[in-house]
Amino acid sequence: MDLSERENDFILCLSNHVEEDPTRLIERGELYALATANGFSEREVYRYAMDLDLSGYLKAQPILGGKIASLKLTTQGVDYARELRD
Repeated sequence: MDLSERENDFILCLSNHVEEDPTRLIERGELYALATANGFSEREVYRYAMDLDLSGYLKAQPILGGKIASLKLTTQGVDYARELRD
């Protein structure tokens, strides 16, 4: 799947944040603070998380109201982020 530059930035942002433990769970508050600090809107977080979940790059847990409760990178997502960095 071809990802947009912005989706690539989102995956890299997540990957850089969990570099010590790449597949750890990122909880809602932490996710939205990270996203805001990196210039992503709540709508972008939801859209990218859901799209990337469908693509197998991460596992997102959506909740009512168009929000994400938590997410974590999959092995495929970690590998993809590493390719982006190289």
